Amino acid sequence: IKSVLRKAESAVGPFQGDKGQLAAGYSALQPQEKELIGQLYRFPATVQTAATNYDPSEIANYCYDLAKAFHRFFTDLSILKAETEAEVDFSTEDLTFQSREERRARVMGLIAELDSLLARGSATGRIREGISIAIVGVPNAGKSSLLNRLLGYDRAIVTEVAGTTRDTLSEELQIAGIPVRLVDTAGIRETNDIVEREGVRRSQRELEESTLVIHVIDGSRESYASIVESDRDNVIHVINKADRLHPGANPGSAIQVSCLTGAGMDHVEEAIRDRVLERPESRDPILLEERHRFHLLAMKATLTKIMELWQQNAPDEITALEIDDVIDHIGSITGRISNEEILGRIFSTFCVGK
Repeated sequence: IKSVLRKAESAVGPFQGDKGQLAAGYSALQPQEKELIGQLYRFPATVQTAATNYDPSEIANYCYDLAKAFHRFFTDLSILKAETEAEVDFSTEDLTFQSREERRARVMGLIAELDSLLARGSATGRIREGISIAIVGVPNAGKSSLLNRLLGYDRAIVTEVAGTTRDTLSEELQIAGIPVRLVDTAGIRETNDIVEREGVRRSQRELEESTLVIHVIDGSRESYASIVESDRDNVIHVINKADRLHPGANPGSAIQVSCLTGAGMDHVEEAIRDRVLERPESRDPILLEERHRFHLLAMKATLTKIMELWQQNAPDEITALEIDDVIDHIGSITGRISNEEILGRIFSTFCVGK
């Protein structure tokens, strides 16, 4: 980040706050560098998360993994292009070329890396949008009370009447710099009430679709069947009303709290923070713009087509054109690729044209 800012400053001199000077400095940057500045402006919480939770080397990777990936793509594709072009243009020369299987392995590796980048970008996009956390449980377990405690103010209505919450209620906050959407839900139980049944349906939808789930258990009751599958790994079990725990209750490994007194809430907040930070999108983020995604998907489609052309024993001249298309997509992102670079790779690889 600092190197990008220094580059802009070196183009126009020390910044004096003049808008024209700032515009000139911005125009001196490469497309990816401009996008980094834009991401800092639009998604400060995302970058703050990286700065707060990762060491300096990881912060550098956070910002520049994409640039490094495109450099690797260009290197591999230019080698592939050189091999293909040379085999077409210098077939009569005494040259050794990569086998079709070696080229196929190279392309399969590129497709795998594209899939990885797209997956990481999609996951990081969820950080921008916010991680959803559903608070679920049976009626009157204390779900709304837990929501109010986590928010620090009374957002949801709390009464002793079971089934007070009939619909989902969401509120946003930040945990470890990451936007989080807490969703209070209606108590899940069998019911003949039409309105409550719809609330239960929405609660079950949140249970299935949310990134994390806080399962609130009523500790004032004797142990009862869980509404959450035991094999789910995205669930934090919280037993509420620990101040009046029923002798027949079975807390197990659940976090014991009292939403009435606030006891144990620090453990709930710590568990949420740990779960949020151990999410794959928090550990290994990469920021993709929509144009990145467009070109990455186009590159994958063309590389897949190249594999099909080889399967059909298509002429190398056709394959070379498809490789050009992939390289053009890289150039559309970085703005740095020229035909001279490709030709230079051919000459340096096969020592022809001297």
